[in-house]
Amino acid sequence: MTLPPTNRSPIDIIIISWVLRTVFAVALLAGVLLLVGFITFPDPELRPILFGLIYIKSELAAGIYWTLTGSLGLLASIGLAKLHKYSWWVLLILIMENVVMSIIMLPQFIYSGSVVLAIEISLIVWLFYRRGYYTGTKWSQHYSEKGVA
Repeated sequence: MTLPPTNRSPIDIIIISWVLRTVFAVALLAGVLLLVGFITFPDPELRPILFGLIYIKSELAAGIYWTLTGSLGLLASIGLAKLHKYSWWVLLILIMENVVMSIIMLPQFIYSGSVVLAIEISLIVWLFYRRGYYTGTKWSQHYSEKGVA
C-alpha cells in the first residue's frame, strides 16, 4: 500500500526554517531597537558590513543594515518551509555574507567566531543537500549526469 503524495515539506526543512526565523527575527528586532535609539553600541569602534567592504560607526547605519538583513532573512526563512525557489537563493547569499563576516571577525573572537563559522558552513552544506526541493535537481542527479557517480 502506498501513501498518496503530500505537499508538506520534510521535517528537517521545517526545523531549519523555524531556527532561521528565530535568528532573523532577533536580527530584525536588534535593527529596529538600534534605529529607535533604544540600544547603543558600548564602544565607538568601526564595524564591518557587506563582506567587510564598508565600515560603519553609527547606530543608525547599523540599524538600517540589521533591519534590512533581518527582514529579508525572515521572509526567506518563511519561504523555505513553503518550498519557494527564491528562499534558497536568498538564504544562501545571506549565509555566505555571514561566513565572510565571521572570517573577518575571527581574529578578534576566536572561539565564538569558530562556532558561528561551523554552524554557517553546516547550513550551506545542508542547503546544497536539500537544493532539489528548490532547483528541481538532486545532488546525485547532478553528478550522475556529469559521469562522476
